[in-house]
Order: sequence, then structure tokens, then C-alpha cells
Amino acid sequence: MLVSHASRILAMLPPVRRDIELVSQKMNSFLSGPAFHSEVSSCIFEAIIIAEDRRFRNHQGVDGFAVIRAAVQYILNGRVSGASTIEQQLVRTWRRRYELSIRRKISEIAIACTLSARYSKNEIVSAYAHCAYFGWHASGIGAVSKRLNIDIQSASPSDAATIAAMLKLPMPRFPTSKYSERLAIRKNYILLHMSRYGGKYAKDF
Repeated sequence: MLVSHASRILAMLPPVRRDIELVSQKMNSFLSGPAFHSEVSSCIFEAIIIAEDRRFRNHQGVDGFAVIRAAVQYILNGRVSGASTIEQQLVRTWRRRYELSIRRKISEIAIACTLSARYSKNEIVSAYAHCAYFGWHASGIGAVSKRLNIDIQSASPSDAATIAAMLKLPMPRFPTSKYSERLAIRKNYILLHMSRYGGKYAKDF
């Protein structure tokens, strides 16, 4: 609740308001384009949610639990862990701002909360899937599916888990055996949770 109120206040600042409109324009353009209306296996969206933001359907753009967990881990052992939601990652990708600063992070949260209020979860995860970086010559699920020779319309859970694993481990131009081993471990982790949750995240697609 506190984060939600803070994001509304921040959204009134001119630079943040400008970026909110920029991101909204990109979203509206995506929703009216062919990519959003193309058929994509629900397994892919499910795998992405499990891999990137397991509480995606239960927050409004920022995951308070993940933020607290990341802060505690940093205080206790200096470890920096991810707390970004899919909304935040979409905002970061579209704004092309990756600098490590509090100002960038705070504005990103405000824009993500606004995005969550304006658009459905399905629209948001679809937009992210179509612009996220999966590796060399593989930005968006259309490009990565071609590189892996996967049909996104009929992708199996195994195919979907492989694609989602590449969000954390983008595929280099020439994958090594070590990279393939790491990717397989990440893929199997995602598959295990897909099996455990039994389509919970894909039921609305």
C-alpha cells in the first residue's frame, strides 16, 4: 500500500510522467500490432512467469516481499539479488536505462505500478516476452524461437522452459558446453516448478 501511494506521487513528477507516456505509447503500439495477436503457446508465458516473477499475478507492479528479501540478503551478507517484477523489467527494456542508481530504480517502480494499473497481466507478460533479450540475435520470443527451431504456437513445456531459462542466461553467439550445462540446469529448475504448479500461471491465457 505504501509503495502504491509513493508511486502515485512520483508519477506526478515531469520526468517520470514523460516516461510513463513513452512506455504507454509503446504498449499501445504493441497491442495494436501483429505480435500481440499472434498465437503463442501458454506454456511459454507460464515458464516466463515462473522463471522471472512467481508472484506476478498477485502484485501491482512491485513485489514488496521480494524487495524486503533482497534488502535483508544485502544487509546480512552483501549479496545483491533480483527483486524486479516483469513490469519493471519491461519498463527497463523499453526505456533502455540500465544504470545502477536509486533514482533509476525508484522511477522504474513508479512507472511499473502505473503500467500494472493501466493494462492486464496477460498484456504485460506478452509485451515482455516479445521484447526481452534471450541472447545473440534473439530479442523477443519470435527471434529466439527461430534460433532454437521451436514453434511458439505448439511449444512443449520443455521448449518453453528452455526459452525462459535464456532470460537469466542469454545465449552467446557460439554456446560452449559449459553454457549448455548451465542452461540445462536452469531449464530443469523451471520445468520442475511448472510441473509442481500444474499450469497455475497459464490458466488465464
